[in-house]
Amino acid sequence: MQYSGAGFVTRFKAESDFLSRYPVRQAGGRMILELRVPAADLEDFTRTTSERAR
Repeated sequence: MQYSGAGFVTRFKAESDFLSRYPVRQAGGRMILELRVPAADLEDFTRTTSERAR
């Protein structure tokens, strides 16, 4: 697949109980990990974050 855009890295604090529902997956390189939260759960996800994303 040809490179087709830019990615964004965000950092934030959230409740581990909520985050544990979703598996951490490898995305691209060996050291690139991501957490995929379904769109249907984003409202709940937003409520669990304790600070603004950086």
